[in-house]
Amino acid sequence: MGRKGKKGGQKQKEGATPPAESKQVEEQPPKPKDEAAGPSKSRDSDTKPPPGPSPQVNYIKIRQAKASEEAGDPGRRGDARFQRQQGQQYQTQEPVPGQPPSGAWGQRQQDSRTQQLPSQQQARGPQHPQYQGGRGQPPQGRGTQHPQHQPRPGQSPQGTQQSPGGRGWGQRPEQQPGGMRGQAAGYQQGRGTQHPQHQPRPGQSPQGTQQGPGGRGWGQRPEQQPGGMRGQPAGYQQVPPGMEQQQRGAWGQRQPDTTMQPQTGSYQQGTQQTPREKKPEQQPWGGQRQQPPQAGIQQTTPSQAPQHPMKQQSQPQPGSSQRQVQGTKESKAVPAGTQQQGQGDEEVSELLSKLTIYRKGGTECRVKTTVIVNYFPLDTSNLDKAFHYDVAIDPDKPKRALYHVMEALRKKRYPGRNPAYDGSKNLYSSTPIVESGEISDTITIKVDNVAKEYKVTIKLAAQLDLTSLRTYMSYAGDLSSYESRNPSTPLQCLNVILSNVPSLSYERIGRSYFTPPPTKFQLGDGCVLYGGLSQAAILRWKPFVNVDVAHKAFTESIGMVDLIKEMFPQSFQRSGSISLYEEKSLSNFIKKLKISYEIPGMKKTYIVNDIREPPSKASFQTDNGERFTVLHYFRNVKNINLRYPNLPTLWVGNQSRNILLPMEFCTILPNQPVTRNMTEKQVRNMIQEVSQNTHVRLSKIKDSVNNLNYNSNPIMREFGLTVDTHPQEVVARILEPPLLQYRDFTKQVNKGVWMPGKFLDGGILEKWIILCLDDRTQDNVLTELEKQLEQTARQLGVAVSPPSRFQRIRNTDLKNYFARCEFDLVIVILSNRDDCYNEVKRASEIASGCVTQCIKPRTISRGIQRATVSNILLKINAKLNGSNHCIPSLPLFERRPAMIMGADVTHPGSSNFPSIAAVTASYDVQFFKYRFEWRLQPPRQEMIEDLKNITRQHLIFFYKKNRGAKPEKIVYIRDGVSDGQFIEVLRVELTAIRAACMQLDQNYKPAIVFIVVQKRHRTRFFPKDPRISEDRNYNVPAGTCIDTIITHPSLVDFYLVSHASIKGVAKPTKYVKLWDDCNMSEDDVEKLMYYLCHIYARCNRSVSYPAPTYYAHHAAARAKAYCDRDIDTNRLESEQEKLKIHDNITQNRPMFFV
Repeated sequence: MGRKGKKGGQKQKEGATPPAESKQVEEQPPKPKDEAAGPSKSRDSDTKPPPGPSPQVNYIKIRQAKASEEAGDPGRRGDARFQRQQGQQYQTQEPVPGQPPSGAWGQRQQDSRTQQLPSQQQARGPQHPQYQGGRGQPPQGRGTQHPQHQPRPGQSPQGTQQSPGGRGWGQRPEQQPGGMRGQAAGYQQGRGTQHPQHQPRPGQSPQGTQQGPGGRGWGQRPEQQPGGMRGQPAGYQQVPPGMEQQQRGAWGQRQPDTTMQPQTGSYQQGTQQTPREKKPEQQPWGGQRQQPPQAGIQQTTPSQAPQHPMKQQSQPQPGSSQRQVQGTKESKAVPAGTQQQGQGDEEVSELLSKLTIYRKGGTECRVKTTVIVNYFPLDTSNLDKAFHYDVAIDPDKPKRALYHVMEALRKKRYPGRNPAYDGSKNLYSSTPIVESGEISDTITIKVDNVAKEYKVTIKLAAQLDLTSLRTYMSYAGDLSSYESRNPSTPLQCLNVILSNVPSLSYERIGRSYFTPPPTKFQLGDGCVLYGGLSQAAILRWKPFVNVDVAHKAFTESIGMVDLIKEMFPQSFQRSGSISLYEEKSLSNFIKKLKISYEIPGMKKTYIVNDIREPPSKASFQTDNGERFTVLHYFRNVKNINLRYPNLPTLWVGNQSRNILLPMEFCTILPNQPVTRNMTEKQVRNMIQEVSQNTHVRLSKIKDSVNNLNYNSNPIMREFGLTVDTHPQEVVARILEPPLLQYRDFTKQVNKGVWMPGKFLDGGILEKWIILCLDDRTQDNVLTELEKQLEQTARQLGVAVSPPSRFQRIRNTDLKNYFARCEFDLVIVILSNRDDCYNEVKRASEIASGCVTQCIKPRTISRGIQRATVSNILLKINAKLNGSNHCIPSLPLFERRPAMIMGADVTHPGSSNFPSIAAVTASYDVQFFKYRFEWRLQPPRQEMIEDLKNITRQHLIFFYKKNRGAKPEKIVYIRDGVSDGQFIEVLRVELTAIRAACMQLDQNYKPAIVFIVVQKRHRTRFFPKDPRISEDRNYNVPAGTCIDTIITHPSLVDFYLVSHASIKGVAKPTKYVKLWDDCNMSEDDVEKLMYYLCHIYARCNRSVSYPAPTYYAHHAAARAKAYCDRDIDTNRLESEQEKLKIHDNITQNRPMFFV
């Protein structure tokens, strides 16, 4: 709706914000309270609208009339004439001076028609049986009646009764029989029409009481709100057709107005107060203060049990709690309205345990094709039962010998039987081995050519019913038993059976099996590459065995001195010693490894605990109380002169003793799996060796299955299992890539890549400098880099000033330099030290609040290419609050205020180091700009404990940046959650997001979509027809999606290859939709996830998983870089405060972490 600006009364075009004013909306500081108050428009006033329709009202008339005509169903769309009248009633009105405008948090107006009785404001009244849940109900008491509405016969005096299909979080009104939510069966779909028995009161509109901005429940769709978006500031209007082009300040954002600037610590967008009403206590976001209850979700029972997901489904019965989703054959049990406080801990668990979603997969694509998947069908039709035994072996080390111990026991005690042993404490057999009591025996085998004795005891633990492994699909429609559809215990037994096939001839590590290769490939730094395979039984639309090739680094036999020469050649040649940061790198590699210690007359094997001081400094105390240095002890007691007295010593053996050994007498034992992260050189060498095209990899997988010969294995035959040697073929869809908007044109993605244009919104770079920490980088290279950066930045649309002349400093001077730094950006050329990057980020982002862009020396050492400079500027522009590009129309959002969150938790290898949780959130209309919050958590804690406060901070930041708009929808994309944690992550994190919203405003309930992203799987796609491939490795094209056959039988999940693989076989990403208040179809979910892979700021390629989650991974890695010391896990809050990021960055440069 048009309104006049404060200066000169000049009218501003509605629905668009000029580019010059867009930055004011985002960056302009809040005005003082006396300047922020001023006239504004309200859509929910009873006063007569001003004469003459505004352009927006004309648009509403046209849009609603057209929608009604196209629908052809007045009961569905409402009468067009009534909607035109209703659109006129949502004119904006002047608020009471000095009070905040309405609609900031979706709070409904309190007037004579909608004001609740005091008794109704706290209690949720029961609803009429014909009412279908709380859409459109008053926010404090869903289903309560207007005080002037008299109850009909049989109606509760407190309000209408709650129906079995009562809506909870985000239920859409069109799924309700009899009309919209909160209406009786006789109501028409047009909002505001009345029940025939309801007569208008004096002064009331004949169309019925208008719905204020606060009546919306969780997930109400904005397109059903008359006059534009509900719960938004008065200046936000729905974008008419023809106005969807890229604009500064989209979402129909209102024009900047000095009278509408939010105050510091208080926001102007709140519930409009009439003079006779008492103003409620205001929250930072304009809502009323309330401690949010834990919302309970009550599961309703469908009126008819659904059928098998691969059979034809019957239509949901009217009035049942199932709903059919348009475009998919999808029906799920719908959560009912929220319950009372105190019932919230179990509601999500109960809901997920009863959740049933059937579908046949998406339909939208540019082409369909057939792909081969490394899944081999598993026949479980002969499975009946199994007997589970507890096994105790003393001693229980080494682990690799336990299989041979149990095999010797089998041959001795029950030679005609072939039970399955898991290598630890579990044994399974198809018929009883021990009828009663236990088996106890002593077995002797050779370990490392030495005879060793083991005592073995076997005792019956339980009898398992394995029929669920062949009938679980029959239970897919059973809402009463989650275990029937997810038989975890029988599946564990099945995996133990399969693991026995390769266990005697391979070394097992997790679910992978390795053998020493005939020709060893050197990875460097004391490691060699082993090849092998991985296998796992999985239950999809039918049982499968997932088989894939595997690779892992193992140690080679190398002396410690030779290892140091290989890892740190320069330091060793220069001084015969290594630096402190090199000692740390060596310690990370050598811990927990076995070494052989050999001197004349002695040879022993030890496990390394850590490294200690050199022999000349390290000392120990002998048994008789004398104290020697290691150097003195070997010279005077052992008569051995050490050749490398400046190298560290190894602390080995029992940790209660101080056994220190010189490195020159120690050798790493071979064939030990390396559990720590590999070095950069090792990763580079491994990628080079294992990167093979799809033909080679599929051939290796088939060879592995044939070599294992499952069907001839005696253990498999005892249980009646057979494996098909032909991999599964599945029909896949190749999705259409999105169009990308740059400043001057749109770009079409081709094969997962595109050529960039001018940035959509170039940043401003005034004061910047290049800081060099590397001694080998020449001055002329730095000068050329300055020139190329400045020139390319202007070409890409960045407003850049000439740089200050580059400087050189040492690493030790970083803190002092950044303490007095006044530059907008410092481009740092790193040194070759491993911890140089971490030191730069700690000094700049925590201590001083300066934005940096780090560059490795080898990136520019071979010449500065324009493509390299352009890639660097992609990151720089994002850090300067610019937008590189955007997708004009993302599915689901329809250019309404929404927020996308990405979450990840990283777990450092050390058990005494805390886990780090990072959550990112978008705050702009293009979903390009993100900020992040991070928290320290107890070690190995996967659930994000402080997600409520994290979400609250994200929402407040969004609110400030968008002039009082609140996200109508929140998409939460969670990384790193396994299948067994789905119930827990919903219970903890979905509840936390809801609580954060309600803490800011008790009536703020956005629709939430909860999606889990998984990368830790072994699923791979191989095109049946190589001609569909778009790269030299014969991978499936970017956009390949599979959502049938190999997916979960009762949850919405799919696999998507969203990127073009540069090397090797592309790894698909698995997505699982756990919660959906928006009723997204499978096509919409798949398209949204695919599109989000194209807004990653760091490259002009689609990436393997959505950018918000990718950013969360980067944010967690950045937070880990801040932790340069031991963290006290008992005082995580205080430790977190010490590592707080400078406010100058978090508030003014939120995307500094890209």
